[in-house]
Amino acid sequence: MSLRKSPTRTPAFLEAIHRNAQKSTGPWTVRGKAQSCLNRLKTGERSRVFRQLRDGLLDAPPGAVQATARALLSREQALHPVFDELVGLARWAEGRVVSRERHYRELVAAKQKEWVTGENVPPQPTDSKSESPITWARGEGKTKKKDVRNRRWK
Repeated sequence: MSLRKSPTRTPAFLEAIHRNAQKSTGPWTVRGKAQSCLNRLKTGERSRVFRQLRDGLLDAPPGAVQATARALLSREQALHPVFDELVGLARWAEGRVVSRERHYRELVAAKQKEWVTGENVPPQPTDSKSESPITWARGEGKTKKKDVRNRRWK
């Protein structure tokens, strides 16, 4: 709770508020309006061109990120840091996808080779309960347990 006494809303006070509100109506000159038009490019989220580029890059076929960006952007727009960063991120993501796909193809080929040669034989289940990995994980293996009530070893 504020200890400051709230101002009384006198007609003069309300008139001062109204006058100050009339002063802040945005840019009046052509140059000011052109400069404020670029404010939405600070983050880029609200720019129509940015949204078109983002959607175009998301729908671009694999390996065509750079060509899609060149088709959607003018030379001046391509030099803008916001657009350049978006294209760079798309190219990075595309490279990650390509490297992951190559890695998975190599893994699948290795597994198929193991299956063909018979090297990948599944482990045989054990008959003994004491040798089971689940039994060891529960602590029911060959360890001794202490009976707390009688203080004897079982």
